[in-house]
Amino acid sequence: SSVALPCPAGTFGNASGLKVEQECHACPVGHFCGPGVSEPTACSRGTVAPNTNTVACIDCEAGTYQEEAGQTACGSCRTGSFCPEGASAPLPCEEGTHSNATNLTSANDCTPSTPGYYATTGSTEQRPCPPGTQQPESKKGQCTDCEAGKFVNASGAMICHPCRPGSFCPVRASAPLPCEGGSFGSATGLVAQAECTVCPAGTYCFAGSTAATSCSKGTYAATGGSQLCDACPEGKYQGNEGA
Repeated sequence: SSVALPCPAGTFGNASGLKVEQECHACPVGHFCGPGVSEPTACSRGTVAPNTNTVACIDCEAGTYQEEAGQTACGSCRTGSFCPEGASAPLPCEEGTHSNATNLTSANDCTPSTPGYYATTGSTEQRPCPPGTQQPESKKGQCTDCEAGKFVNASGAMICHPCRPGSFCPVRASAPLPCEGGSFGSATGLVAQAECTVCPAGTYCFAGSTAATSCSKGTYAATGGSQLCDACPEGKYQGNEGA
């Protein structure tokens, strides 16, 4: 020979003095070999070579991935993720979406969360909003707190409800809190105990009352804020209510 001939593509020659093409070695699986190379090259992440004598590695199909170099097969995409063609790692479903499938190919394949639910980034399922929170919209990554004066006592709620009379509701209330004994609440949407009305003298109020109740005959309440009326002592009487 007047010139050295390269080993054909798909083979390699790692020794000197080769005489014929048949002495070149077949490129091993998981690798590729261009013409005239002395060593095979490992397939990069996201590509594979399932056969010998490979000239170029092939990309992982959409819906699969390979995170290691020099591999022969791609694996199914993980739940909560999607894998475009040639993926070297699963990409998480976006906030507000979810999936428990293993063959998603794009972010559009992830399922949007429905109203009353939320899904964080990479979720495999949507989760209901906890009591005290709401979510009226779809495709959301979190729920919003019930504002002061409202509540919701169930999970998966789309709206919060006005606080009931006789009660008050702070932010994120999962249940109305009763106005304390000695006070009452006649309106909806109260936000704190301070908005409950003190029972006037001559009346009493149990916890959670919506209105003050007049003391019955034979009883009295000398001051406001009474939870019970006092009985008239011996030697005295009261023939009127609300004394």
